[in-house]
Amino acid sequence: MHNTPPSQVLTYDPTIGSSHTLSRGMALTDVVAQDSDEFVLIERGAVVLFAKNGAGERFYLSIISEGHVFTPHSAGLVLKGQDRFCAQAMREVVIRRIPRQQWAAVNRKHPNLYQWVIEQETQQLQIVLFHLAQHFQRSSLDRTRFALCTYAQGLGMTQPCGSRTIRVSRAELASWIGVSSDRMCRLIRELHDAGEVTVMGRNITVSNNLLSNHYPSYA
Repeated sequence: MHNTPPSQVLTYDPTIGSSHTLSRGMALTDVVAQDSDEFVLIERGAVVLFAKNGAGERFYLSIISEGHVFTPHSAGLVLKGQDRFCAQAMREVVIRRIPRQQWAAVNRKHPNLYQWVIEQETQQLQIVLFHLAQHFQRSSLDRTRFALCTYAQGLGMTQPCGSRTIRVSRAELASWIGVSSDRMCRLIRELHDAGEVTVMGRNITVSNNLLSNHYPSYA
């Protein structure tokens, strides 16, 4: 595969798999069957992953962005665990569903592809499991830090200093964390005053130091 991104390996040939578009708010289960034995590439856009508690309330876990590949195993966990997890399009998202037979053919040409996907999946799983274990012990401020870092890691624009800038509304962040918009504004202001983020309108720049705390390999 050399230096070619996996997403390009899987999309250079339009006959590989089939593309599907999710509108904002649509769930992955709306276009992928529960018993599907397919690899699912996020070709464009990003999905936000939520978990659900026993009362049916959901809480934010992570953002899974363009270029991520769900293996049949990980896709199955999300698709069959609808009572526990939800993967929802943040905005318009294009996914590519790749049958196992076609995946095997591509993998024969690019033998490093599957290893890359497994490493990517392992990292995402570690993030999710860590957040699940820590969620109820974390303050709203810590949950906001985590959400901003995962958003920036997945979709942020990298700045020369290593920080990453994202564009997100306070209302959207508040809905993920489970607080009011006013409360979210105060949390963001607190992080801004502490130098962990820089706020300019709807743009939030997440500092390199804050990212490094949540992603040790980032620094």
